[in-house]
Amino acid sequence: MTQTLGVGTPGQPAAENGPTSQRVDSRDWVPELGYRNYWQPAVESRRVGKKPVLVRMLGEELTVFRAPDGPKAISDICPHRGARLHTGKVLFPGTVTCPYHGWTFDGKGKCLAALTDGPDSRMPEQVSVASYPTHEALGMIWVYLGDKSAPPFLEGIPRTMAEATGRDFSVQVFRFRQDWATNWRVTMDNAIDAAHAFYLHRPAAWMLFDQVPAYVKVKMVPTEFEDPETFVSYRVTEGEPSAEYQHVGRWPRSQWWRRRKNHFSGSNAIGLPGVFLLRGPRWTHVRWAVPIDKDTTRNYMWAIKQGSPLARALFTANFWGWLRWVFYYDFSAQDKWLTESITYESLSHEKMAATDQTVQAWRRLARVAR
Repeated sequence: MTQTLGVGTPGQPAAENGPTSQRVDSRDWVPELGYRNYWQPAVESRRVGKKPVLVRMLGEELTVFRAPDGPKAISDICPHRGARLHTGKVLFPGTVTCPYHGWTFDGKGKCLAALTDGPDSRMPEQVSVASYPTHEALGMIWVYLGDKSAPPFLEGIPRTMAEATGRDFSVQVFRFRQDWATNWRVTMDNAIDAAHAFYLHRPAAWMLFDQVPAYVKVKMVPTEFEDPETFVSYRVTEGEPSAEYQHVGRWPRSQWWRRRKNHFSGSNAIGLPGVFLLRGPRWTHVRWAVPIDKDTTRNYMWAIKQGSPLARALFTANFWGWLRWVFYYDFSAQDKWLTESITYESLSHEKMAATDQTVQAWRRLARVAR
């Protein structure tokens, strides 16, 4: 896959033989299986109880289980004969025991006993599996898979989410999970794509009464509510409700009911390791893409509301009665359906338009990730 791009000019083709041209494909700037040196949401807290559970993420398979001092994450493969630890049991506090021969591992991955090899077995001294730092917050168990020291959790997630952690009872949080049958890079391109919202989502209930422009122009701007070193944002600078197109005529036809201004316009940010934020005056939407494997992405989504008890109560009623369906099912289902039809391999060359500078900005950001 190749694409000719001018150096430092996102989306603009360069002359192939010019002195500043280069053959690049900006899709390759983003790794197929995501970033390991970041905290990533792994599994909902409610799913991890008395039994260990399997978690697939970033091409790895982990066993996540609870110990007296908190959740643990270790490699799922028993080094003895390759059995799956998540199918075992928690026979002893803070451990998981392989179902095949009873080899028992603690939360640091150390083998404590090989039950069927006897209490005098020398194998535990020689055996261990990989273990990973964990943290529990926002209704999730988070895991750090990196080869560097894990940063403090609140410093390793977006400010918007860090503000919603802890025991701050002025914050209301709802969580969702959707698995999309496509590579995570496609979902991230979709998240920051400015133009698609005004065509793909035009019939969505969420935007049915909005003043949806026929076309837009965008400008990249510094992120106001997140770290500009790890997030990028855009603003819509121009757009018309209808336009005359030379070869096909006027589009769209007048729709008198579209009178409401969309209150999320211009309040977006996309950042590392794979987070998209829409921050409105009433609530904030977060979508965090976690690569499961090269063909599957798990999108964790949060609706975050801050305010008085009355404001949060009204938001809760609105959420369960309306917002949950129109935004997190109907609206998101359109993105899911569309992105699942896309693979990077199906298109050898991308033909990038002016509005695709948002996608290119995300890819450049991802290119320099740790």
